[in-house]
Amino acid sequence: MGSPISLLTPDRLLTADRLLTADALAVTPEVGELIGRQALDRSQWITCQGQGSFSLAAAMLSAATQQGSWLAILATPTLGVEAISELGVDLGRVVAVDADLESPMQWAERVVACSDGFDLVLTTMPTHIPDRIWRSMSQRTRRNGTVVVGLNSTGSNLTGSNLTGDLRGVDLRCRVVGSVWEGLGRGSGRFVARRLQVEVAARRLPGVRKGQLVLR
Repeated sequence: MGSPISLLTPDRLLTADRLLTADALAVTPEVGELIGRQALDRSQWITCQGQGSFSLAAAMLSAATQQGSWLAILATPTLGVEAISELGVDLGRVVAVDADLESPMQWAERVVACSDGFDLVLTTMPTHIPDRIWRSMSQRTRRNGTVVVGLNSTGSNLTGSNLTGDLRGVDLRCRVVGSVWEGLGRGSGRFVARRLQVEVAARRLPGVRKGQLVLR
């Protein structure tokens, strides 16, 4: 059986219908409590890092796909279709796009191309993104009104170890600092939930917000 997620080549990245009338994109109440906002403002750049960052990102974007927003998942070859569906992402509103993470320039071009046609972009990030490429790319995605979520568990020059350090234009930085599976008894039962411990730093807010997100 084929994947329910379409694979788009760069020449077909302008085919999605966008929700251009929406000033913000919905999140679940649980995500809203975690990030301190009940919606994602358009033009935001968000980074997620740590073990469980992909699950966190998918949960953040799930409500918007359920309300009709299209999501491009870029440069993420280990995409788990069943996993993101269980997290609430509407697979009928998702496409996968390839990119070479060894070429920051090509990756940035694909991010911009996706932002021309999609409300949401979820992408793995290169380890190093030159300042010039970052500035040009982020300015263009903001003009397009796209929410971009970048994943990096190994620490790129955009995520670093200091959560509240120089955010370089990133609006919201999220880091998973703990993860516990629940529901498995002593040698029996099955996992029924995953509890993520998350730290959140916002560009315009002081300090670090700490919370948890339960994924069922």
